[in-house]
Amino acid sequence: MMEAIEQAEAQIKQAEQEIYESLQESDARIALHDDSSLQGLLSLNSDDVSLGNLQIADSMAETSGDHAIQAKQLRNLLGVRVVVLQAKADLLQHGVGFAEPDDEVGDLENRVMSNSRQANYYLNQFGADVESISGDAKIIKEQIDQLRANDMNSHS
Repeated sequence: MMEAIEQAEAQIKQAEQEIYESLQESDARIALHDDSSLQGLLSLNSDDVSLGNLQIADSMAETSGDHAIQAKQLRNLLGVRVVVLQAKADLLQHGVGFAEPDDEVGDLENRVMSNSRQANYYLNQFGADVESISGDAKIIKEQIDQLRANDMNSHS
């Protein structure tokens, strides 16, 4: 299941990157994932690229219908990122319960907390209703929901 979650994260990042590249043509403040330029390093840290770009896209949307569509797509992708991070935290938490004493339980617990914290941060910052996700992001959300349901059924 972790492989599928990581694949979903990669799909989200790729979809965001395509939108960022398009938006960057209109506004140089848009940062790309893994932006190593001086502007990218100074503007946003990697955890805030998604939120920062969403805020810029929202302001661009006020003057352009195309940008409004892209802002909505970014909002949906950020919403599904929350779902993926929550699923990852839940899966890692499940692993903590089954870890052997010799395993690095502390590392697993730190990863659980990190994913939960990041999901809550995104959720609080953009105030999304993750159930209202649409478009391609909805497909990713449904895949994660199905994986979680299958995982819960296999542990029942």
